[in-house]
Amino acid sequence: MPHRPLAERVVVLDLETSGLDSRRDHIIAIGAVAIRGALIDLSDSFEAVLQGPLVSARDNILIHQIGAEAQLKGGDPATTLARFRDFLAGAPLVAWHAGFDRDFLRRAWRQHLGQRLSADWLDLAVLAPQCHPQAPAQGQSLEGWLKTCGGVPEQERHVASLDALMAAQLYLALQARLPAGQRSFRELLTRVRQRRWLG
Repeated sequence: MPHRPLAERVVVLDLETSGLDSRRDHIIAIGAVAIRGALIDLSDSFEAVLQGPLVSARDNILIHQIGAEAQLKGGDPATTLARFRDFLAGAPLVAWHAGFDRDFLRRAWRQHLGQRLSADWLDLAVLAPQCHPQAPAQGQSLEGWLKTCGGVPEQERHVASLDALMAAQLYLALQARLPAGQRSFRELLTRVRQRRWLG
């Protein structure tokens, strides 16, 4: 009996950070979930709070709801990032405004693991308007695009694991708009890089 090929594994992630400057601020939390083929695999997920060099500002805590005590009790960054590296296992990465997460992770990888983060990144904020050229793209949020695609956004926001799940739902919704032969991560990445629009 022939073996069925393993479904492509893609990791969708979201970070909560102490600010917006990847050169100065740090990662507070990581949320990620794997997609295999056309299914979100909730059993293949990652969630962690990282102990930072200092507690983030009060305004920042109001956004992500990770209080001072939780931040102080977070996991050791090097140990947590090593666990996350093992979880990724070389999978390509997907995120909403991927450049933001990529820059923070690259710096953390160098700082705490002494390594260069090597991965392909797909930005959903670029892919979404290419798959939905009729929708207004200006200022459109992750929730907005999910509604455009017929999804139901989570009620709570700025929780890394929930944001990752929402982004995973959007990834699958955008993937479904394309012909069957154009839905692989590689095909989507090529579309984003070439700025190809779905007519």
